[in-house]
Amino acid sequence: MAEIVWTLEAAQRLEEIFEYIEAESPKSALNVVTGIYEKIQMLGLVLSRRGCICR
Repeated sequence: MAEIVWTLEAAQRLEEIFEYIEAESPKSALNVVTGIYEKIQMLGLVLSRRGCICR
């Protein structure tokens, strides 16, 4: 699987998304952020299967 390296900006944005949603619904915030994280991990798997070189 291709390694996904999060930039500082990307990690901060994900945290901002979490905090914004958390103000209304902590459970929803966790679900949304977990979903985003899992989709990014799946992207790494797809890219590695296609032979893409990722940096």
